[in-house]
Amino acid sequence: MINLKTGDSKINRKDMINREKYMRLSWQFLEEARRQLDLYVETQDELALRQACEKGWGAVAQALMSVADRPVASHRDFGIIASELFRKTGERAILTGESAGEYLHSAGFYHGLPTAELVLNSLELIEEFLKALEKLP
Repeated sequence: MINLKTGDSKINRKDMINREKYMRLSWQFLEEARRQLDLYVETQDELALRQACEKGWGAVAQALMSVADRPVASHRDFGIIASELFRKTGERAILTGESAGEYLHSAGFYHGLPTAELVLNSLELIEEFLKALEKLP
């Protein structure tokens, strides 16, 4: 885990196992989001589009929990963690990925449905986000 205040990355074996577990789950969520988006494009089933949005958000949430040095209890916490990581690393994909996940969650769950193109774009940003997090010590 990375101490987001100091930037230290003292990782013990248990933390590494948890981080790997969360990241594996993140990639699975992203893969399922893509499957659901494909299903939506094929069938126009709005439930599939909603699922694509939520799975995309799930990929972001799990990934941020993998690197957080504290419990994550709110959407604001996810944004704070992403901002702190950006300040430490300068990696813009961390900000854009978190933003894309939040967009999918709010647009797909609360505000009606986004277009398939916007969902696809968000999923591509989330993929870059996951790759950026995997590079962290």
